[in-house]
Amino acid sequence: MALCDMSMLRVPVQRQRALDALLLAFLLRLGSAAQADCVVPAPNCQVQAPAQCGSRQATTGATANTRIAAPIAASSPSASTLARTPVSPDLGVRLTTRELQALSPIIFPDGRGLPAGQGLAQDGGRIYQSQCASCHGRHGEGLTAPELVGGDGPLSAPDADKTLATYWPFATTLFDTIARSMPPARPGRLSSDELYALCAWLLSENGLWSKDRALDARGLADIRMPNRDGFVGCAYCDAAAAPDP
Repeated sequence: MALCDMSMLRVPVQRQRALDALLLAFLLRLGSAAQADCVVPAPNCQVQAPAQCGSRQATTGATANTRIAAPIAASSPSASTLARTPVSPDLGVRLTTRELQALSPIIFPDGRGLPAGQGLAQDGGRIYQSQCASCHGRHGEGLTAPELVGGDGPLSAPDADKTLATYWPFATTLFDTIARSMPPARPGRLSSDELYALCAWLLSENGLWSKDRALDARGLADIRMPNRDGFVGCAYCDAAAAPDP
């Protein structure tokens, strides 16, 4: 007689886990039923003979499963309770007040949130060459990072040139982006004056700001970008385009 191939008897891991889960649910329900039938639960209480439970000594012929079920049910929640209980990954830590204050402020398109300070384009040019040119090009033409100066062709073209001057609807977004994420190796290192100076240089290179005029929060918010009206459903764009009452 040929020997039985034991590999044919192996149960897949997923099926085994499912069977284990079903067995645990069965034991929990069985234990709950045993406790419901007993006035005073006894360690060896039999489910098959509830009349023997209570103050009288239970019979000693209980099976292994019924002996195990009662302790499990007494110490473990029911399967339905486990299903309703949310599981938290318990990740992260709560930020302190000082850590929250150190985060970059929220800068809105209309200029709310911009810090005090000012800067000139000529100072911003020096900052650009030391902090930005290696990725964006010496003249903002773009290298490993997108171009920041110039831009040709309509935005409706398949290969539209979405640059600072041709695409962005608000100049305040430039300040917010640099303050939060630039330079990539150490974002947040530039002071407010340096940020205004850098924005002044980029905007002046795109013909949107005078090189001899200091840029501050009011001046940055007042700049009207060429593509201000190019966005549909923009509440800030609609509010900016509305005439003054």
